Amino acid sequence: MRYILLDGKAYRVQYQLYQPAKRAQRVVRWTTNNKTRAQTFGVRDEWTYGLTVPYQGFTEGNVTYGSLADLKVAYAKDYVSFQDPYGGSYEVYMVGELREQPFQPWLDQASSKYTVQVTLVRRVT
Repeated sequence: MRYILLDGKAYRVQYQLYQPAKRAQRVVRWTTNNKTRAQTFGVRDEWTYGLTVPYQGFTEGNVTYGSLADLKVAYAKDYVSFQDPYGGSYEVYMVGELREQPFQPWLDQASSKYTVQVTLVRRVT
């Protein structure tokens, strides 16, 4: 599979921009006499993808590809369903900016494609 699914819509992955990561969550609070008062340790799963996103969605075989508008709707939600290219399914939220970089210098919307980088963080319940 060369795509990810966000809220059931497929988006093609540019593998040169794929960056899986584990981010350590470490919070330590100190008292006034330098004693540790509270510690929080944990690790969260995070994925950064460069996606090829068409201006208009389309269906190819039994796969429905999302449009730029679909991706923006998913970005605005608190949480979305996510399936990675290897079949793992998670509930995630998106962090950072959602920037569109057009493939061509001209924009004839209907056939336009964009590179959009998204960062997804796994929801821990």
